[in-house]
Amino acid sequence: MSLKTLRIGLTALCLPLALGGCASGRQSDAPVVRDEPPLAYAQVATRFNERTDRLTRIWANAVTRLSYLDEDGDRHTEQGEGHFQLIAPDRFALSVGKISEVLFWIGCDDERYWFFQLYEGERVTVGRNENLGRPCSRSLGLPASPLDIVDLLGVTPLPVGAPGATSWSDNGRWLVVDAPGHLAWRRLFLDPGTLLPRRVELYDPADTTSPLVIASIEANDRVELDGVGGFMPMAPSRLQIDHPASGTSIRLFLHNLNDGKTNGRLPDAVFTLESLIEAFGPREFIVLDEDCPNPALP
Repeated sequence: MSLKTLRIGLTALCLPLALGGCASGRQSDAPVVRDEPPLAYAQVATRFNERTDRLTRIWANAVTRLSYLDEDGDRHTEQGEGHFQLIAPDRFALSVGKISEVLFWIGCDDERYWFFQLYEGERVTVGRNENLGRPCSRSLGLPASPLDIVDLLGVTPLPVGAPGATSWSDNGRWLVVDAPGHLAWRRLFLDPGTLLPRRVELYDPADTTSPLVIASIEANDRVELDGVGGFMPMAPSRLQIDHPASGTSIRLFLHNLNDGKTNGRLPDAVFTLESLIEAFGPREFIVLDEDCPNPALP
């Protein structure tokens, strides 16, 4: 598959940074007194999953502002247009480009994650999900790993029957849910009425005192599902992901959210590392977990 072929359908749209979807108006910061206990975790998970179970496929136009550190510790800030692509539970792709050129490609599947940097030197950085955070594996340099980004969106189901807990936030405004995620422990701050997430934090399961990464969800929009009338499930359309320890961040503006079925979107190639390597032809390979027993590439 050629790079030209892969770029069909990836041509960026000039989306304004002001696009936002169904954002609610500014709310008072006054605390809310909660006399009643929060809903039990099992009840919240059931209601929450009524939405997420319908979000198995998401395609959207994306404007991305990426602030990250490279291997040498130098900061880079880039902004571009591209596409957001997700097939639940763990296939994810985010392209960032200018006009019709792909500059960055971030993605993962159930085993590995990757970061293509194509604007200079055509380099790909790869690692295996199971090695993330281990001493034998180096940092990707982004605010969050691709698989963590999936959890930060608040579109993956809460595990039913798994350990979980609910509480009210300190100001009483949000229903707080603690539950396992793909790689980390999740803490979701939900609107008590809609159960839509407004903030998602990820923690080391062994230390839930300080979040490793935080997503602030500023707006949601409906995801158009092919062949489904009536109510459409909501997903984030404007959010920021921050890594407090390094100060790196990803800001996403998503538009035209749909399931990709009407135009044959979300092909397997965009979630397959070998297909992407063939298409982009990187000249440099960085294997972050090369010192681990089971690295991403031999």
